[in-house]
Order: sequence, then C-alpha cells, then structure tokens
Amino acid sequence: MSNIKNALITIFLLALGLAELTACSTTVNPAYGESRSQLLLIPEETINEAQAEAYEEDKNEAGDNLNSDAKFTKRVKSISEKLINVATQIRPESKNWNWEVNTITDDTVNAYCRSGGKIIVYTGLNDALNLNDDELAFVIGHEIAHALKEHGRESASQEIVNDGLASAVSLLGDEDYASIASTITTVGILLPYSREMELEADNLGLEIIHKAGFDPKAALSVTKKLKEFGDENDTENDDDSGANSLVNSMLSTHPDSADRLKALNDTITKHNLVKTSTSTTQRTKSTNLVFIVP
Repeated sequence: MSNIKNALITIFLLALGLAELTACSTTVNPAYGESRSQLLLIPEETINEAQAEAYEEDKNEAGDNLNSDAKFTKRVKSISEKLINVATQIRPESKNWNWEVNTITDDTVNAYCRSGGKIIVYTGLNDALNLNDDELAFVIGHEIAHALKEHGRESASQEIVNDGLASAVSLLGDEDYASIASTITTVGILLPYSREMELEADNLGLEIIHKAGFDPKAALSVTKKLKEFGDENDTENDDDSGANSLVNSMLSTHPDSADRLKALNDTITKHNLVKTSTSTTQRTKSTNLVFIVP
C-alpha cells in the first residue's frame, strides 16, 4: 500500500515538474493583475484550426437562426468591433487572426470567443439578463480575454498532463488508484487553473472595455445579474442540458460570485477605473474582421 502511495505522489510531482519545465512566458502582460507562466504544450496553429472547425459547426447547426435577429446582431457587431480594436493592440499578433462575430437566436444563455477570435453571442443571454451595452461589452470582453490569454490552448495542455498521469498510474494495475490519480490531478491542476483563468479573464476584460470606452462598473452589475439568474436557474431548472452553459460554468469552475465581485471591485477601485467618453486607444484598420450578414 505504501509503495503504491509513494508511486502516486512521485508521479504527481513529476507531472507538476513537467508543467514547470514546459511552461512558457505569459501570452499577455495584463495592466491589472499579475502575469504568470502558462503550460502550452500544443502549437497555437493546431488549437486555432480545431476551434475554427468547431465554430463552423456551430454556425451550420444554427441554420436560419444565425444572425436572424438583425437589431441584436448589429448591436453585438458594433460593441465587438470596439473591443477587438483594443484587443489587437493589447496583443498585436492577434491582428493576424481571422476575427469573426456572429449571433444565434436561441434561448441559450451564453457567449464565447473561441481561440483565434471566433465570437458567438446568443440572444438568450440578452433576453434573460436584459443587458445594457456596457454589460454586454464586459461579457464579450471577458470571452475575448480568454482567447487573448490562450486559455483554451492551456486547458488542452493541462488535459495532456492529466491523461498522462492517469495512464501512468494505470500501469500499477489498480483502477481505483488510476481514478484517484485523475481526481488528484483535476483538483490539483485543472480546477485551480480554471478558476485562475476566469479571474484573469475578468481583469483583462476590464482592461479591454475600459480602453474601449465602456463603463468598467458594468462588470459588477452583470456579475450580480448572472448570480441572480444562476440562483433562479438552480431552483427552476435542474436538468443537465447545458442550455444555460455560461451560468452553469460560473457555478462550477468559475470563482464564487462573492469572491469574483470582490476581486472586480478591488481592481476597479485600485486603478480608479471610470467610464471614459471615448476609446483610449488608436483605431486600427489592419484587423481581419468578418461579419456574416443574413
């Protein structure tokens, strides 16, 4: 028993050592919050290509619901263009991404930006939360921040470490210990990183919307709305359909709402962030931006 336990500990430490050895410099140096090294084992091109394929599948599945709400689509495009202009100045190489912005008319309460700048916002997000432009900007800015920080690529790299550890432990011949190892890795590597990623996306999202001329305090109000919606959703909808995936993810890997609100408020207060009348960055014309118009 002790030998197996020691083997588990050794393998776990080796996994952590691998993470340290293969980590690279942070993809973005944020104005707010601390920089950190990231585990990026997978080439950026590989992740971007896979995410672009998944994005095309999402659009195809949407069918006639893709950009069918003309008013909402125009609003999302206008907000996103301002945010992308800032994003490409925060991370200049993202000017070469084939940015794309679309909406889907669906009750799903969600928005995302896949690696490489592929954005989709569901009408259900706005319908459920009644977002003003500043609040919608923070949601989109938060998702853009995930892409700029390459959190998808980092998560996939962490999965490689997780799978490698589970496979190594399985050689010990006991499925129970393989399961334990997987759990240890998920708790010790994946979830803390995921929570850290969400806080990073909040801070970078604040930077993006502030420089784009939106109200940073909208981050507080939209987080409160998400919390309230999540509480109602827990009571009224207990299924696992994933229809309200933005809220569901907040309640699982996302930081607790109270902690998140405190962190956001601390950042806003520390840096004296207030809404500016115009964008604080120069407009660029070199960004590859695609809008699909029905």
